[in-house]
Order: sequence, then C-alpha cells, then structure tokens
Amino acid sequence: MAIKYFLGVDENWSTVLNWTGAAIPVGGDDVKVLGTTTRSLTTNLDRTGDGGGSGLHLNSLYVARDYVGNIGALGAELKCTVQNSTFADASITHRGLGELWFNSETGTGGHVTGQIILNSDNKDSALTLAGDRDIGRLCIAKGLATLSAAYAGILCNVDVSLRGDRANDAKFVAASTAGPAITLIQAAGGTVSVARAVTMALVSQGGRYTQENYGLAQLYQSGGLVFFNTSSDVAALDMASLTGGTLDMTQNSYPKLISNLYEAPGATVVKTSQTVVTNDFPFDEETE
Repeated sequence: MAIKYFLGVDENWSTVLNWTGAAIPVGGDDVKVLGTTTRSLTTNLDRTGDGGGSGLHLNSLYVARDYVGNIGALGAELKCTVQNSTFADASITHRGLGELWFNSETGTGGHVTGQIILNSDNKDSALTLAGDRDIGRLCIAKGLATLSAAYAGILCNVDVSLRGDRANDAKFVAASTAGPAITLIQAAGGTVSVARAVTMALVSQGGRYTQENYGLAQLYQSGGLVFFNTSSDVAALDMASLTGGTLDMTQNSYPKLISNLYEAPGATVVKTSQTVVTNDFPFDEETE
C-alpha cells in the first residue's frame, strides 16, 4: 500500500512521527529501516491487535546494512507476519549490524511469513526467530540466525551458504528440541547446528552440519562435514546417501543407527563399535 521509513524520533512503533506520512505501518505496507537513524525500535512491537485483531501483515521489511540499532528484544519481538506479494522477492531482508527479534505471529488472519534473507556482519546475534506461524524460507548468506525455543511453527527451508572468508561467517542454530521438524536444511557453506528433528538435509561444498539431538530422516551429502550426535533415546538417521564429504558418527558414546546407507567411494563414514548400519548399499558394488 505504501512505503514507510522509520525516522527514529523515539523507540516506539506506535509513535506516528516515527514514520513517513505521520502514520504507523498498516497491512500491505513496505517498512524500511535505514542508517539515517541510530535509534533502536523496541517498544510496542506486538502488532497482533492491528487490523481489528487480525494482526499486522506487512508486504516487506528491509533493514539496511548501515543501520546499527536493534529491532525488538528478548521477549519483546516484532510480532507480525511479512509476506511479499511477489514470490521471488524477500519478505524480510536483514543486513543491519544490530539484532532483529522477529515473532512470526498474528491474530486471526491466518497469514504466514515468506522468505527471510540474512546478510549481516553481525556474526554473534543478528536474527532470532520466534512465533507460531510457518516461515517459508530462511536464506543465510552472512550472520548468525537462531531459532528460539519459542518458535512453534514449521520452518520449511533453511539455506545456509558461505559468502564470507571463514566457515563461521554464516551460521544457523536451533538449540531447542521443542517444536515440529524443520522440513529442509541446505548447507553449502557456513555452520548449522540443530537439536530439533529435521526431515531432510543437503550438505555440500564447505558446509558443516551438526545434528545435536532428535532424528534426521534423510541426509544427502556431496561434500562438507556432518556430525551425527543424536542420543540413544531419540530417532535414528533413516537414510544417508553420500557421494562426498565426511559423516562422523563418533562424537559421543551413544549408539548410532543408520537404517539405510548409500556410500560412494569418494565419501567417508567414520564409525565406532556403537554404530549400527542396518542396510549398507555401496555405490561401487558390482551387480550381475
């Protein structure tokens, strides 16, 4: 509907003079936060009462690279949904140096949040996600994104790619075991550490992936390093297909189970006596 720039009069979302046009953002607006102000935006960010109780549903949120303030705080996240009307465009782009605390939640409107792009020089705490609404895709080029224990929706696709100089430039952490499985994680670089269940992981190039807890249903690995640390009281690795890289099953003393292992000559699986492979299908096995 309109482009709303944050002017930084104070830290309150509800202050009309904080926004161009002297009106707070409404549904369908594009919100832009630029480096023309250093003030954080941390007050009255629960927007679930907007729109007559249906919640605020923005078209897009853009945080510029030269913005150094924070948006939200622990327990006081920006609470709304954001889904760009153009599928190829990002719903949320965070490039700033501060922290963005985002809670994908709204009232009765039933909206979800689309694609989130993180490309921030903040490698310690750039983006924290909470809420109970699904997020379609999280793309991490640079910076640390954390899936909090308060996130109860489905995170459909996590794409971590390394564009910095070191492997820890792009990071994704889901430390809590709570919540539904993450549908897909693609790690072509950077580091990924998850403690909740994952349906499918694709690891390649310089990706470093650690499954700390719960099960991983399908692993497709063509490069990189995967640590499977799942403890004995949770699900196993149902299927692993390796054409390259290293799958390490030695990181703790728990028994490790791979139900179906497909291993090419260029791949490495590091096992211990605690590792059980139910069905082993070497790629180079000769068949009549």
